[in-house]
Amino acid sequence: MTNYEQMIEAYGKLGEIRERTTTVARDIQLKVKAETGAIRADQHLTPSGKQAKINEVKQKYGREFIATAKQMREDYDRSTVKAKVSAEVLLNEEARKPSDIAVRTFQRELADLKTELLLTSNALDAYTLVDSFVSAQKEPYLAQQLKQQAPEFISQIVGLAGTEASAYRTKLRQTMDALNEKATTPEQREAAEIFESVEGRFGEDIFLRQGIQMNAIRDAVGVEFANFANNPKSYVDSE
Repeated sequence: MTNYEQMIEAYGKLGEIRERTTTVARDIQLKVKAETGAIRADQHLTPSGKQAKINEVKQKYGREFIATAKQMREDYDRSTVKAKVSAEVLLNEEARKPSDIAVRTFQRELADLKTELLLTSNALDAYTLVDSFVSAQKEPYLAQQLKQQAPEFISQIVGLAGTEASAYRTKLRQTMDALNEKATTPEQREAAEIFESVEGRFGEDIFLRQGIQMNAIRDAVGVEFANFANNPKSYVDSE
């Protein structure tokens, strides 16, 4: 599985786990309702006996919920880390290398550009040469190689600009932004979005504190268990 595939799978898992909260809450609610309903209908039990049995049911399914929540918490945090790490690896990967002919052509044209820049004494001419070369790039791999030369080009142009250095820095920022865009693959753009999206999501609430799922869990098994829905490892069984 590629880093991209791992990233997409892990990121998708976060949504799946959140969606599962509804199913988990409904299942616990239905189980408790079914068993407590049968207890309440039992004519052989005293009111206190019924309440004791109902408490036992809530304890049983409360522990079941905590076990489920623990697994969800582990899966969610693991997927958060995996999505972020995979995205970061992808962001630092080189793009696919084009044909040898394309690479040699790029290297020849880059060498010509460097020569032209050394022979140019006008900042506008130098900037135009670099900006046009950036605009001509189609392959992310070649744009990534060109980025390595950017500091040298910027220094030369700013040096030639003299009193207009500030204006040329602004123009060069736009050119470098365009170069960065060309150097980024579609997969890396998606990775950047995912990397930003998962920032700070490790340990975040899976069950919304005032959501209908949490309310259903409180009603079914009580706050004793519902209060640990998002931090189930902190739950200590009293028995």
